[in-house]
Amino acid sequence: MKTIERRGFQSIILSYVADGWSTGTVFLRFLGPENAVSAIWARLSSSEMRKSGTCGVEIDGSDVRFEKHVRYVTIPPARLPCGFRDIAMLHPRATAKPGEGTFYVLAQQDVEGPPAEFFPRLNARVHLPMLKEWTPWLWERGLAGVWREEPITRLDGTGDVVAYKVLTEQRLWYAIIVAGMGFKVCPTCGKCVWTEDVHGVMVNDGKEDVLICQECYDKTSRWR
Repeated sequence: MKTIERRGFQSIILSYVADGWSTGTVFLRFLGPENAVSAIWARLSSSEMRKSGTCGVEIDGSDVRFEKHVRYVTIPPARLPCGFRDIAMLHPRATAKPGEGTFYVLAQQDVEGPPAEFFPRLNARVHLPMLKEWTPWLWERGLAGVWREEPITRLDGTGDVVAYKVLTEQRLWYAIIVAGMGFKVCPTCGKCVWTEDVHGVMVNDGKEDVLICQECYDKTSRWR
């Protein structure tokens, strides 16, 4: 059982998911006595945390990191019959708040398939024609990756919550959608390449065969 602590105040971690060093915490939920929960939450919400990304709060001896200059969202605490408080904080990109760029979707650890909010948020950020009926396929292809990049990355953590990081670079989802229509996309310039015989050249990039457009082949000596 993991714990979160600040100068003698300690609470139990129910769920914790982070995304590397720079972004840090995506979702954090903890439970404990009211005074401990309040003290830890106040520190995590402080201006020092927003300025530096750390503030002396630790999980099992390691600093809790938040993304700098970002105001995290707090889910109002619930009071349990025993008097303990249950509180959660999450990155604003893990909420349904409108915005641009990379976002996170949360799901229960044991639930398979795309979370309900995945498609609406992707559709609002990626300006390509997409149908809601494509949701399972888009989710599957996003997790599978394209051009050795992962449009959707699963972020495991502690507890019963998992987060998925969803990139919204148009070129990635364009390649996925075009491939679903039976076409290929040149990984160098992003143009459609129909077949090896029409506007395309099959080359090997050192690891696998890829189809690039004739124009990129002619301009790039690395392929020859």
